[in-house]
Amino acid sequence: STHQERQRLEAEAAELEAERMELQRKCVEAELQLAMALSMQLQKRLQLMEALSEILETLTHCDPNAEDALAAQAGIEALLVQPLFAITSVEAPAEAEEAA
Repeated sequence: STHQERQRLEAEAAELEAERMELQRKCVEAELQLAMALSMQLQKRLQLMEALSEILETLTHCDPNAEDALAAQAGIEALLVQPLFAITSVEAPAEAEEAA
């Protein structure tokens, strides 16, 4: 009986380990997808900044004192200092229930 109990516990432990490994694999997959999405976001942001710089250069060449050129320059400078994404804290379900 003790031998059977030990075998059952070992089988359960192996099953839990397999579950843990699968969850870990899914986590790594999600991290990879996030990294790829952030990389694409950076590429798009760079393309946008390059396009805006070209527009600003064109406006500046037309009339260096033009209000449009100054506004475009202010817009580009605002984009340069914006964070790529914001991390917000998420309350745990228990904390959210206590607050309600």
